[in-house]
Amino acid sequence: MKAKKVLLLLVVALVASSLTGCIHYDIDVTIDQSGSGTFDLVVATPEQENFSAIDLSGEIEVFSEIEDVEFTQKDVEYQESGITYIGKKITADFDQYDTFFKSLSEANKGENDGLAFKSTQLPNGNKKLSIYPNKTEGQDSGGGDLLFSQFQQLGGRISFSITTELSIVNHNADKVTGNTYYWDILNTLAKAGEDVQNTEFFIEVADGSESPATPQPSDPVTSQLTFSDISETNWYYNDVMELTRRGIISGVKEAVDGVSEYGPEITVSFGQFIAIATRLVTPEYIEEIPNAPSWATKHYEAAVRSGLIFHGFFEGTVEALNAGISREDMALILVDVALINGEELEIKEGIEEKIPDFYEISYRNRDAVLKAYSNGLLVGDADGNFNPKDTLKRSEVAAVFCRVMNYTKRPSLD
Repeated sequence: MKAKKVLLLLVVALVASSLTGCIHYDIDVTIDQSGSGTFDLVVATPEQENFSAIDLSGEIEVFSEIEDVEFTQKDVEYQESGITYIGKKITADFDQYDTFFKSLSEANKGENDGLAFKSTQLPNGNKKLSIYPNKTEGQDSGGGDLLFSQFQQLGGRISFSITTELSIVNHNADKVTGNTYYWDILNTLAKAGEDVQNTEFFIEVADGSESPATPQPSDPVTSQLTFSDISETNWYYNDVMELTRRGIISGVKEAVDGVSEYGPEITVSFGQFIAIATRLVTPEYIEEIPNAPSWATKHYEAAVRSGLIFHGFFEGTVEALNAGISREDMALILVDVALINGEELEIKEGIEEKIPDFYEISYRNRDAVLKAYSNGLLVGDADGNFNPKDTLKRSEVAAVFCRVMNYTKRPSLD
């Protein structure tokens, strides 16, 4: 079978064309316990764009030539961050995931450029499923970095996810939610530079082993700590004391006879925010790290491993951990805290109209802010503004976490 040029050249064509580049190219694989499943490819653009300019004939021919695989295609329309997208969805059903990935691997041999797929039998008997960029012939060193960076800046997205009931013993996913492993391919490739051809996205499936037991969060530690600089007259007092009682937060000074200072006006750093989040919903992932550069490093690593944050969006350097967290980044993490906590978040129709400065929010964070507002996790200031670039005070952080954990009643915009 002649290999087809699948993804990388598609991106080149998009950037070079009259399209804005705000294009979604999403691959979603579902595998059940028997090894059968589906492979979905969705390619979509904002409805005002010329979707017909995108050629999917290569993808269609690849699927049509794989034996024992049936595929369908249909038009799709969906909304995201207030934008209507239209496009095509190609769905392929397969009986065995390893055979299917091997077939895709054969389809990506030869002279093609694109995302290549591979199924590898490891010496320990496990199977490694991976996706990686094939070499683009004649591409200058670093050219891929420039291309993907441009595509990313234009609002484009290339993603890959696997949802499976199989036992996964290793992976390098950017985010894990339940049984779904997610990779932001575009972001990773945009940052890869000259190493773009050495980038791989993979999961390792255990060979016949039972699924590991899901770690259970530890019980909260009850604390009798009090603070000399806050009192019951402060609006945030009950929230601060609730998280203190649970052992989630503490003071800014060493306690003397059980009394410390809370520092309500101090700006919350990214490290402090992620520490609270991991203590609340992913404590089983927190592990001591010898010679760590920051006290918050263990919380950052726990957040990445658990899928609470995507390392491509948040850096774990000392400088980044010590910097104040913006309200829009706070929203992104809060929404994932709610999801990990088992909550389903929907966006209320027209909610963006109640946020006067909505379009000042970074594009990647808009969906999270809409979900946070729709579900009472966040509210605006007296004028209704969200102030996405502003930072958060310690007086405010306790309130938002008590809301997301349902320790206190949530506000409503209705």
